Amino acid sequence: YEVVGWMGLFGPKSMAPGVAARLADATRKVLASAEMQTRLADLGYSAWAGSGDQLAAHARKEFDMWSTVTKGIEIE
Repeated sequence: YEVVGWMGLFGPKSMAPGVAARLADATRKVLASAEMQTRLADLGYSAWAGSGDQLAAHARKEFDMWSTVTKGIEIE
């Protein structure tokens, strides 16, 4: 397994499409700024701003992988 940290911005499933679009646009704008690019690079991250569907697919893939890895592990 390759372990890579990542972050995503999620909202409620019932979020209005117009609100989601405005939030996504604002997030892309911030992530594209030189200041944010520098800050993320200093922390060892790189920005990726895909669609909500792409984020959901990535989260599902990660959930499925880690469910397999951690299945049967008992932590006391």
